[in-house]
Amino acid sequence: MKFFVLLFLVCSFSSYALEPICQNPKHFDKKDIKHIFKKDLNLTENQLIIYSVNPPTPIDWSTPGKAFKSIFKNAFITEGYDVRESDSEGLLITRKQSIKTHFIGHMFMQLKCTGLPTVLTGMSSPGDEEISGLMLKGKSFNQIVSTTKGHFNTAKELQEEIELRKERVGNLHYVGINLKPSSCEELLKYLTEYTACGVNQRYGGLDANPHKGEGAGCSAFAISFLQRLNLVPRIEEIKNESFGSQFLRKIKVPKIMLSFKESDPKLGAWGILRGKDVNWAKEKEEGRDVTFFDPELFSKWVSEFKKTNIEGLKYLGRDNNPKINGIWFEENQNTSIEPSSYTIDYLKS
Repeated sequence: MKFFVLLFLVCSFSSYALEPICQNPKHFDKKDIKHIFKKDLNLTENQLIIYSVNPPTPIDWSTPGKAFKSIFKNAFITEGYDVRESDSEGLLITRKQSIKTHFIGHMFMQLKCTGLPTVLTGMSSPGDEEISGLMLKGKSFNQIVSTTKGHFNTAKELQEEIELRKERVGNLHYVGINLKPSSCEELLKYLTEYTACGVNQRYGGLDANPHKGEGAGCSAFAISFLQRLNLVPRIEEIKNESFGSQFLRKIKVPKIMLSFKESDPKLGAWGILRGKDVNWAKEKEEGRDVTFFDPELFSKWVSEFKKTNIEGLKYLGRDNNPKINGIWFEENQNTSIEPSSYTIDYLKS
């Protein structure tokens, strides 16, 4: 999952034509993405759920150096829960059982449509390329706008994490939407298109556009399903007054921390860890603008959400599980979704 991943939600009801991901999709069938399906005996609802998990400690975005150090610190923190068990002498002891920790956060999605396999997945990466790029190869913050190899999370690993966080650990936030059957099927067609074009093999930088085949980080992938529903506009179209601007974070990476013409940045990871730091570049200074949705701000919004409708969605209520924050909506009948020419017949076999 991607260095400086972030993003999410919510809902500005604007329609726009999404560009096709690719012109020449490769052939594939059900077995190619079988690992993202989960067994689900309750298929009476058509639902989309967007999940977010925060990093162990908040990322300090006030300066590039503080942001980097926050992430570096989180890489050495392990989340877990207490387990009571007997030792060799029959005495009860408490040990810490660790779970997977997302040191920069993570986002993923679940989609279930009546009569079709339930999808539970998110965009991820092997991780070593980001770490080596950020730390060892001297790419510094250039890494966060670079595309690396990607793959889908498996349904098995995500389902295990959801259950542990709901029952023991916490730090899980989500928005669930009850969908119209037609919308649900179109989202599955979008997933077909995304996979057939190989976009799931590209773990994109923060500003990568999954609808153009550029790849996606975990947050861009999750939010792309809300974009397909025409609930969230393109990120470049969000204005200060737009709903969703509450979760928007903008930074401008200074030139000193970027690679140019194959050269390493002048200020890299080791310099930051030795105490060097700079400010984010100002509007007229050289650098690279990066705009993204911050999952920590999204989680904060979910936890503080008050009962109200959102344009295109009707508010239904809050998840009453004390360990997690979740809110539910229902898609309005007058909403529209971008149609797809792809087929999902292979999913029924």
